[in-house]
Amino acid sequence: MNLQRIEQLILKYEKGETSLEEELELKIFFAKENVPLHLAGYKDLFTFYRKAVEEEIPDPDFDERFLKAINQSEEPKQPLGRIRKLYPALSIAAAIVLLIGSYVILVNQRNARDTFDDPAIAYAETKKILLKVSDNLNSGTEELANMKSINAGMEDLNNIKSFDEGMKNMRRISVLDKSKDIITQKTNKQ
Repeated sequence: MNLQRIEQLILKYEKGETSLEEELELKIFFAKENVPLHLAGYKDLFTFYRKAVEEEIPDPDFDERFLKAINQSEEPKQPLGRIRKLYPALSIAAAIVLLIGSYVILVNQRNARDTFDDPAIAYAETKKILLKVSDNLNSGTEELANMKSINAGMEDLNNIKSFDEGMKNMRRISVLDKSKDIITQKTNKQ
C-alpha cells in the first residue's frame, strides 16, 4: 500500500473523519508484520481493536442479570426482637440522664453577687480600674502623635500645585519663544 495514503488516513482517523472502509484499510495495513517505525504506535492500537472484536463474552446473560441485580431494591432489615423491646427503656434512660444533667448545671451556676459591702470601697476600686483602662487607652494614642509630622509633609506637597502652575506658565513662554523663532526666521529669509 501507498505509505502517503496510510498517513493521510491516519490524520483523518485522528480527526474522526474516516469511513468504515478506510478504517478497514488501516486495520489491514497494520495487521502486517513490517510497519514503518514512525507508525509502530498505531500498529498496537489497531491490533488491540482487532483482538477486542474477536473476544467473546463469557456469559451472554451477564448484562441482563447484572441489570436485574441493580434494579432490585433491598428492604432494610428490621432490628431484632430484643432490641425493639429495649427502645422504650433506652429512651426513658436518656430522658433521665438529660434531666439530671440539667439540674446539676443549674445548681452549680454561680449567682452574681456584690463583692464589696462598703459602697466607698466599691467606688474606689471602680475608679482605680477605670483609671487603669484610661491609661492603657492613652498609651495607645501616643503613637498617633507622629501623624502630625505626616500631615506637615502633606502640606509641603501642596506647594507642588504652585510649581505645577509655574510649569504651565513656562509652557506659555515656550509658545511665545516658538512664535518669536518663526517670526525671526521669516524676517531672515526676506
